[in-house]
Amino acid sequence: MFRAFFLTFLLGVALFAGIAWLGYRSGSGSAITGALKSEPLLNPTESAGWSEPDSFMGWKFGENLRAQLSACSPDWISSRTPCIEDMVKDTFEIKNVYVGDQKLGIVYARQISNRLEQITVVFPSDRYSEISSLFLERYGKPSTTKTETRKFQAGATLSSNVMKWVGENINIVLQERGDKANEGLAFYSTATWRATKEAENKRQAQEAVKGL
Repeated sequence: MFRAFFLTFLLGVALFAGIAWLGYRSGSGSAITGALKSEPLLNPTESAGWSEPDSFMGWKFGENLRAQLSACSPDWISSRTPCIEDMVKDTFEIKNVYVGDQKLGIVYARQISNRLEQITVVFPSDRYSEISSLFLERYGKPSTTKTETRKFQAGATLSSNVMKWVGENINIVLQERGDKANEGLAFYSTATWRATKEAENKRQAQEAVKGL
């Protein structure tokens, strides 16, 4: 049933089974910071050849998320209606995101000039095999695949599978492990987001060498 529901969302994506997201909220500052700082940058030479989406779960990239979703009410937890909660500037958490009867996990959205340009999803890394299969069905063969070796704060060294889908506008990166060994991450970014990020990185690099 989980897979059948996923395929009915022609422009959506099924990512994960239920996750103890209330635990994340108790430490939301560190969870948000880790997830958002982990965003990978893609090689511009990687090519497309897949089913590129223009939305995430039906919410259109390049359009104002506030016009697509309402702000969460105080009793949002008793509802199954998706809603948004402001986190930091231009960053929201999308709550009540379900696929069938399963809650996806933690979903963050970021905007530029009131337009949705980036989505980050945090999910349990032990669901990576199932999630990657769903991504392959929805999006087709990835532009690149690789296995990385990652070292975590506790000293553990673990492998992390990474898939990338590179499109004309939307890029998707699916990682088995992010900053935490037990957290997988998925990133959706638009061309506008990537250009803005690249310009910001360049500016920071220039500022860093001014004192040399």
